[in-house]
Amino acid sequence: MPDSILVINPNSTESVTHAMDEACAPLRIPGGPAIECMTLREGPPGIETQRDVESVVGPLVRTVAEREKDHGAFAIACFSDPGLHAVREPTKKPVLGIAESLHLVGLLDAIGITTDGKIINTPAAVIGGLTYNFLPFALLPIYVSLEKIPTRL
Repeated sequence: MPDSILVINPNSTESVTHAMDEACAPLRIPGGPAIECMTLREGPPGIETQRDVESVVGPLVRTVAEREKDHGAFAIACFSDPGLHAVREPTKKPVLGIAESLHLVGLLDAIGITTDGKIINTPAAVIGGLTYNFLPFALLPIYVSLEKIPTRL
């Protein structure tokens, strides 16, 4: 099922994975990708130290490699994004870390492209919509003028 997203809880606490699964429920919409949440059984009960972070890198890489054919994208559901770059190396599929994603949303909000993580009804959306709609009308006269220039010049 390549149009699905695998959300990986890198710690071994099933209750955390269950809570993540419940949090993902509103994102499961008809026609949207399937979202599966799983627990990394080899992980520690919590990711609290650098040793914990490093202990899950190998199992995360193996898990993504083993399940790559079954999913179109992967999300590492831990605020320290353990092993994010190592997991990205062997796959061409998107691998997202929740901390990295939150930083991007915060940056887009800070520079005014989004508001509360949404682009609807923002100045950037208006500019993007106007550009998308009127750019062809601006370029068409230029194209017509260039077409009239003899190629011998």
